[in-house]
Amino acid sequence: VNKAFSAYSEANSQQRASMSVASAEYSIAAHTEQCEELIAQFSARHVCASDEGRPTPLFIVGMPRSGTTLVERLLAQLPQVTAGGENDALGFLASKYRNEVAAKLLPPPAEMTQGQWQALAQHYYDKTPQYRDASIGHDSSHFVTDKMPQNFHHVGMILSLFPRARIIQLRRDPRDICWSIYTRMFPAGHNYACDFESLAHAVAVAQRLMDHWSTLAPGRVLDVTYESLVADPLQQGQRITSFCGLPWSDDCLNFHKKVSTSFTFSELQVRQAISEKRIGRWQPFETHLAPLIEALTRNGCLD
Repeated sequence: VNKAFSAYSEANSQQRASMSVASAEYSIAAHTEQCEELIAQFSARHVCASDEGRPTPLFIVGMPRSGTTLVERLLAQLPQVTAGGENDALGFLASKYRNEVAAKLLPPPAEMTQGQWQALAQHYYDKTPQYRDASIGHDSSHFVTDKMPQNFHHVGMILSLFPRARIIQLRRDPRDICWSIYTRMFPAGHNYACDFESLAHAVAVAQRLMDHWSTLAPGRVLDVTYESLVADPLQQGQRITSFCGLPWSDDCLNFHKKVSTSFTFSELQVRQAISEKRIGRWQPFETHLAPLIEALTRNGCLD
């Protein structure tokens, strides 16, 4: 345990140094401000685009390592569902919209018209291969998943862009989330990943935003805990499919028997049956993780 933690610590130290040289460190102040701005902008439901004649989008969001891949693979066993994987189209669209609001080319969310939302939604469809697929792109009986975890930042936009969309928010013990992230090399966009203080703050932001979306649109946002899904996959799986308006099939729990590539750190894990062995993986390192646990507690992520 000591040698393993030392190796992880050294690797993350080197990554932090690289980020410092590139002036790409995680800013707690900037991310706090962005979080509060999103909540202020999307504090009420706004005018919506129309998504009739399109597949229903299913957005699966949450911190990385929270179980989003598992839920997508479960749903993708149904013939009505096509897995879209980690689609970065919404992130680009949200960034573009934010810049256009700043330049006064578009109004803030509360002043957007249906036509303006419609034009933004079309950008998403144009950038998403599944909606350009002639066989399903205009099939309103079909469903397409988008499991980019960081889309929890953009749920406010989702509600106005896609009136029929359903959002599944994954929650997990933040100690397991943080430890799992810390032990993997994440790309530059995840600049919180190599520092305990930044990790704790990133989890706190995620929890605050997801709590807000759950309160804002309870009929369109479903919270699922990874631990509950693992403990009772049948009950939780049926809860998820019912929320999406999909029929249940026992094939949903046989996702590990289907060979497909998820292109995420979870690729090997989702080729195995659901198991409790990945719960509590932080515990052997509890002594080393005392600063992380203290930071999570201080940020309101742990009781």
